[in-house]
Amino acid sequence: MSGSDLSFAQDETYIVRPSEIESVLQRLWNEANGEGAETSVMQVRTLNLLVFVPAAHADADTLRAIDIAAVQHPGRTITMIVTDDEQAPVANVAIACRLGNSGKQLCGEQITITSGSGGAPLPSLAASLIVAGLPVFLWWHGDPPFAAPIFDSFVEIADRVIVDSQTWQNPFATLRALARNAAQHAPHIAYTDLHWTRLTPWRRMTAQCFDMPGATPELYRLRQVTIEHAPDDHDYVTALLFVGWLASGLDGAVAWTGDQQIALRSGQTAVTIELRKREGSAGIHRVTLRSADAEFAIEHRPETGCLRTEIALPGSTPIERMASLASQPLEQVIGDELNMLEHDRHFERALRIAASLVAQ
Repeated sequence: MSGSDLSFAQDETYIVRPSEIESVLQRLWNEANGEGAETSVMQVRTLNLLVFVPAAHADADTLRAIDIAAVQHPGRTITMIVTDDEQAPVANVAIACRLGNSGKQLCGEQITITSGSGGAPLPSLAASLIVAGLPVFLWWHGDPPFAAPIFDSFVEIADRVIVDSQTWQNPFATLRALARNAAQHAPHIAYTDLHWTRLTPWRRMTAQCFDMPGATPELYRLRQVTIEHAPDDHDYVTALLFVGWLASGLDGAVAWTGDQQIALRSGQTAVTIELRKREGSAGIHRVTLRSADAEFAIEHRPETGCLRTEIALPGSTPIERMASLASQPLEQVIGDELNMLEHDRHFERALRIAASLVAQ
């Protein structure tokens, strides 16, 4: 969606007290549909989106992604920006619209509340503003304070909780805490990680390797997997989530057997998984899967922005495939997650496995 698709009925200088939010919204709707309005406006309500943003994370890219999410998924978006001072809550209210195919403006409501005191007043404010009967998504920026009452208060009113492991200060400890919290609230609340969403092209290309005739049996004959990844701790978590996904697909158990080596056992199958740090790369660089007779390699080619797959099956000429691995802007990643309300069972299993490896 381009920037020209965004239009707001109220600019950002219009600030109200929280107690005035509902009345101001009603007035904005009346004005938008009143006599002399230039275009027909349709109020659309598909979800409640609660966005918790510590001030340190309230950069231009994040705020733009929230704006685009508000127009792509019209409903009621409540963005809560938490400052480090004692500021009392103040709110900015707008109608966020995009032009639909029918020529009508499809509009939702966008509420931004800025508050100090660690955000303590925000859970009760958000609960009072939620539109009943619509699903509630909670998008938490930065490290979620799993042990804090404020986080529990928000989770209690949410149907789906979205985090981003790329923004965590301590990705290993937070990954373990996320796994515990997700297990504690299952099956009522669905959790996901935006970085898991960014991993989708790697998972898709790996799975497609075994869709070819003659390749599927090799999946159950795997003997060795090598994952090359960037040296940052966040990229290490990415690699562990990939291991979790692979182990989940093979219905196997994992355990460390040495420095950077993991044993995956599934029935009579034993697979050695090696993690290798690769300087100068970003995220996962290359995944190589080997059986006794076949090899499957998926590699990121930064110079072309593509994933290159090479499949070598016994008795066959190697097959090469290319697929785009374009950088996914934040608004695209969060948009994909807002299209899904139910549990992502693949992520939940991969999370449990990755967290168990961190614990080991």
